[in-house]
Amino acid sequence: MTLEDLLSKGYFPVEIPPPFHTSELSSKYKSLKSKLTALKIKESSRCANFSIAKVGLVRKLLKIPNPIHQVKLSEIISDNWNDIEIIHKESKFSLSRPLDKGLRAANPISFGEFLKTCYLQSFPYSFELKTDISKFYPSIYTHSIAWAIHTKAIAKKSRTDKTILGNKIDQAVQQTMHGQTIGIPIGPDTSLIIAEIIASKIDTLIKKQIPKVKGYRYIDDMYFFFHTYAEAEKGLIKIQQIIKEFELQINADKTIIRPIPHGIEPDWVIQLRKFEIRETARTQYNDLISFFSLAFDLALKLPNEYVLSYCISRIQHLKILADKNYILLETMLLKTMVAEPSTIKEIVRLLLTYKDKMSISYIEKVIFDFIEFNCLRGNDYELAWALWIIKSFNIKVPKKTASTLSACVDPISTLIILDLLDKKLIKKHEIDLSEWKSKIDENSLLDENWLLAYECAAKGWLLDDFSYIDKVPYFKTLKDNKVSFYDSNRQMELILDVTTETSPTLASHKSGKSIKKIVKPATETYSTFDFENFFTEDKDENEEIF
Repeated sequence: MTLEDLLSKGYFPVEIPPPFHTSELSSKYKSLKSKLTALKIKESSRCANFSIAKVGLVRKLLKIPNPIHQVKLSEIISDNWNDIEIIHKESKFSLSRPLDKGLRAANPISFGEFLKTCYLQSFPYSFELKTDISKFYPSIYTHSIAWAIHTKAIAKKSRTDKTILGNKIDQAVQQTMHGQTIGIPIGPDTSLIIAEIIASKIDTLIKKQIPKVKGYRYIDDMYFFFHTYAEAEKGLIKIQQIIKEFELQINADKTIIRPIPHGIEPDWVIQLRKFEIRETARTQYNDLISFFSLAFDLALKLPNEYVLSYCISRIQHLKILADKNYILLETMLLKTMVAEPSTIKEIVRLLLTYKDKMSISYIEKVIFDFIEFNCLRGNDYELAWALWIIKSFNIKVPKKTASTLSACVDPISTLIILDLLDKKLIKKHEIDLSEWKSKIDENSLLDENWLLAYECAAKGWLLDDFSYIDKVPYFKTLKDNKVSFYDSNRQMELILDVTTETSPTLASHKSGKSIKKIVKPATETYSTFDFENFFTEDKDENEEIF
């Protein structure tokens, strides 16, 4: 695991819009390291917060640590990666061990593959114990990192020894979280690596106390198999005791002992997966209406399932066959976005993929009300991505919406708003900037507004005087070397294969009649387990119910 990867691919969460990046920090850090490490910074920092949507009333709170302390944590992990990997590999159950090949710095297999393995490997047993840890990341006691690496006895005797790995990671994580000893930030790959250290040690203790147990773990989700119900109950008691040793708790609401075999796919997934969209313009139009009608109906009946997320994934690679079908698809996408905001990121990808075919007037009918609704409720994810639609489609913001945006408190959305001001898509006199201006000084470079304060100085936005950045030499060094975390020209990847020609219509092997066929890219396969890749249970979440 290289420091470059942790900084470039494993720092900012994937859920934020595309202009936010850390590639310049990663590429320039090596040349700046001697200057930056010479700066002794005693203060801890706060993370920038970003609340993202999930289905129903549940939200997840992501955190973006300050680079002053996140870089230090990343260095410790990179420098000691061989030792950390040894700890990860000790687990006999883990299927979430971070691999350093993939889009992120740390890449476990998909949750769908985990479920598939559990399903296929449980066949000799009669009962399955399914459980997980309650609010895993937000509940981690940072001192338990040293317990997991060195054992609790050694760690407690060496509390003040700053040379041992567990204490180094413990202290560095606390610095990213304003000195707190409870919780690690959700978002950076460093947290996945740290969580896996603790979970792997839990696995080792489970294997030691229940030697014959068979099972698998994915982050904090655990599936164990037993021959009798009584054995499963005894296993659960021991697992609870082991987890408690690390100041963690079982999630009672998600703990169940159930007979094997059992179904793995919900009925609604089967219905949507089997729905076929035909290959002529008229039939495709009718089938799109029917498909979305089915999805909307299922979503109403199952408000806590990721029905509409799966719906969007099923039509993502569909080749549209007529102009009126594009307009229909745009309408359905906008309806879906309003009905289930957690889908907005992939809907933006589809809108941008078909940008030349999309109607700006249709987007305008929806997007301004959507922005106002989510801004006033502090829904960061929905607001940020909606603002990115405005930017991507060069849409001018009306006065009423601009006035509402004055209430935005999220630094991610605020920076996009400032970008819109810079591009004259918002009129300056129609938005009140005073609240944002009052938040920015040298102190804000260490609090939850660090990203806003730094980028304003780097871009020359919002203020006339940026001398505050000179009072924090770390950020002055980054600015002097033109390190930025926001690039207005960056854009998300589009879906390229929808421009390829569709496959020939299949012929029935008996009658010769055409068979309905959903259009898929030649390189993509859809196993019966693929649905889990689109709506995992987000094992590292800090859920908030509103």
